[in-house]
Amino acid sequence: MPTREKAFLRREADLAAALGAAPGAMQLVPRADWLSAARSALRESREEKLAAICLGSEWPTKIWPARHVADLVRRLASNGFRPVLLGGPRERALAREVGAAGGCIDTTGNSVGEALAILSMCALAVGGDTGLVHAARALGIPAVAVFGPTPSDVHLFGPRERAVSLGLSCSPCTVHGSQRCPLGHHRCLEDLDAERVASACREVLA
Repeated sequence: MPTREKAFLRREADLAAALGAAPGAMQLVPRADWLSAARSALRESREEKLAAICLGSEWPTKIWPARHVADLVRRLASNGFRPVLLGGPRERALAREVGAAGGCIDTTGNSVGEALAILSMCALAVGGDTGLVHAARALGIPAVAVFGPTPSDVHLFGPRERAVSLGLSCSPCTVHGSQRCPLGHHRCLEDLDAERVASACREVLA
């Protein structure tokens, strides 16, 4: 896979500037009805510090194993965060498995707009190479994205964002994801432990 000169988003920003667009940070503003639904979903949080855990992916090879997510949830909880699980209806089973770690608010199954509103109320966003994690930057939220089979250099940039990967010689192996690891071991995410991701969380929150 060829080396990229610049991250995709920065190239897009450069193009926009060349066309006369004013420079500035991206901004995403959730609708009022989404925010109302989000407040209802988070009513048990009691103004705690929230960490969004963005679950799942369209592609199986991009999903960080549940045992690692659960370990991260425990680490975040021990540091004063209330984990909030985000995802679509098909992430509900994964949310139950991760939620067994305890203390999570499960909001999986909400609409994308409601999920964005919930995300906007969090102090941190963590997950795989997913749309919600990438939306965190547009919401001004510190974000940590876990990358395995896909390239990290086309997505996140900025002082409050981190892309975490093992940097294996076989990774990245696909641009968007795939149904299975071509080598059959999926080490890029199987071997990526929660402490490495927790360390990145500490960096973006410093």
